Amino acid sequence: MSDTDAPPSEPEAPVSQPDAPPSLLRRLWKVARAALPIVGLAVGLGILFALVDVRGAWNALLSADPWWLAAAVGLAINASLIVAVKVWAIVRIVKLPRSLRQTWSAVMAGVTLNAVVPGRGGDLIRAVFLTREPGSFPLLLGAVLVERLIDIGTIGLLVLLTGVGLDWVTLLALGVVCAAVGGATLLAVLGPRSPIRPDLGERVAQTARRALSRWPYLLASIVLSLLAWANNAALMLCAMRAVGVTVPTLPALRASALSILAGIVPVSISGIGTRDTVLVLFLDSYGQGDALAAAALIYTALVYWFLALVGAAALGPQSLRTVRRLAASRRKDAAPPTG
Repeated sequence: MSDTDAPPSEPEAPVSQPDAPPSLLRRLWKVARAALPIVGLAVGLGILFALVDVRGAWNALLSADPWWLAAAVGLAINASLIVAVKVWAIVRIVKLPRSLRQTWSAVMAGVTLNAVVPGRGGDLIRAVFLTREPGSFPLLLGAVLVERLIDIGTIGLLVLLTGVGLDWVTLLALGVVCAAVGGATLLAVLGPRSPIRPDLGERVAQTARRALSRWPYLLASIVLSLLAWANNAALMLCAMRAVGVTVPTLPALRASALSILAGIVPVSISGIGTRDTVLVLFLDSYGQGDALAAAALIYTALVYWFLALVGAAALGPQSLRTVRRLAASRRKDAAPPTG
């Protein structure tokens, strides 16, 4: 970060506290943050293995219909394109336009590096890859964080749209939508006084405030985010059909949206275990748990691993090494003061 991007009000940054307690808390937080996905993965898989027969799931996977699999592959590729267009609209909110090719490269870089180092810096990598002008990184990072809030709200909205009546799923989805809207509003109002770092909080607040004045791009981002999640729910439906799941379409789509929502909660690696377990439990009454587990594995393989391979092939190893170096540099710039 350049000197001109530093927080304008220096008195707010330093806090007169002993160095040891904050350092200890930061170390504990890093350990907990690193351990949580591993623990969540183990717990999620443990519950899943107790619910389904692994051999039955494997047999369902081996007998999958190639035509439904091909449709799922097409939807996985389509998902990356939709997200690239969404990012194209998001960066225009902060008046830092990028081409569709650049936004697609940023999306694929995040997917690829998250597959190599699960749960680390997907948003950071995306912002790094989009950075061109000196000092634009913090604003782009604020933009992709706002994009995350939009994604959380629209996946909740998709769950609402795929159900009828008032039940716990509807209430959960409504809560997710309200949390996303409330979070964005709170960040816009608090700015540097938000719980996150003051300078980053101000950048997110700038993005949120600009979104209201550049509402066509905000609306486009919301619609594209909803379309991306609907695309992924359709991908899960294709994966179900590939392994012979005969659940009716509407309950299958609702279960898909709910399981995808569970999968984006950062308590596992790539949502493995959490997404699968929610899908099996929600459709338990149909008695096809083994096939549902196989369908969830197909979803994970296509959305995470397959797209990571596509990203690696498209970007090339040199580009990925460059992004790693830039990301390490940006982390140092973005780190809170230790003195």
